[in-house]
Amino acid sequence: KEFSGIEPSNPAADRSYDAGAIVGLAIAIAGSEDPAKIKDAIYKAVDPAGTPIYAGKDEFAKALGLIKDGKPIRYEGVIGPVAFDKYGDITGPFRLWKIVDGKVTTDGEMTTDDVNALQAKLQ
Repeated sequence: KEFSGIEPSNPAADRSYDAGAIVGLAIAIAGSEDPAKIKDAIYKAVDPAGTPIYAGKDEFAKALGLIKDGKPIRYEGVIGPVAFDKYGDITGPFRLWKIVDGKVTTDGEMTTDDVNALQAKLQ
């Protein structure tokens, strides 16, 4: 909270943290402020063949060292392993939220397997 201003109990706090971490790592990988290079580097920040990187200052320092050495990384965030589809959309897991009287609460969760099964049914 001290860093982001987001209450840790906020239903989106973990996703917000991971989003910022992935973008930061992608900028480091891209070595540029060019949006196209950053977009391409986002996939490299979650490379399945990369060294796992978890949340936290020491882990980010480790990631930056690996990036500097040209080695692949795989950010596994607060929400767990993260992957993106060909459109740049996260593939899961997802939380199902409910808003009642202006308060957001978590009402359930869909795993990546749940999302894949639903997508298969819709196609």
